[in-house]
Amino acid sequence: MTLLVAGQETSAILLAWAAALLAHNPDQQAAARGEVDSLLVGRAVTAADTRRLPLVEAVVLEALRLYSPAYLLC
Repeated sequence: MTLLVAGQETSAILLAWAAALLAHNPDQQAAARGEVDSLLVGRAVTAADTRRLPLVEAVVLEALRLYSPAYLLC
C-alpha cells in the first residue's frame, strides 16, 4: 500500500510544481498550450503523443530538476 500511495503522491506533487512553474511563466504556459492544441486538435492525448510534445516534456523535466518529489520515497 505504501508504494501505491507514494506513486500517487509523487505524480501529484510533480504536476502541482509543473503547474506552478507555468503559472509563474505565462509566456511558456502559452507556448506549451499552443503545442498541445496544435497536436491534439479535438482529440484526447495518447502515450504516443508525449514524444511529440518537447516543450511539455521540458516543463516536466524542469519541475523534476527543481522540485524532485523523491524525498517522499524515504
